[in-house]
Amino acid sequence: MSIIRTKLQLKRPRNFVSDEAPKKKVQTSTLTKAEEAFKQHREKNFDKNIGEKVKKTHRAKVEKYNKLLTDLPEHNDIPRVGPG
Repeated sequence: MSIIRTKLQLKRPRNFVSDEAPKKKVQTSTLTKAEEAFKQHREKNFDKNIGEKVKKTHRAKVEKYNKLLTDLPEHNDIPRVGPG
């Protein structure tokens, strides 16, 4: 490999080939430990959470909501407390 040495080496020759291996870029994380743990936990449980939401049909959701409403007392139904 011949490199022309001058006082100011402004440009490399067009057929220049480096003998050095290309440097690998080291990616540094800007996240804190807590943020990394949160991200891993979120990715791990993502499929499980989505699976639970997709299982129920709209009809099943409406039936569950209606059952919840029937079990609730009326807004003007005041239970008696104490003697009387």
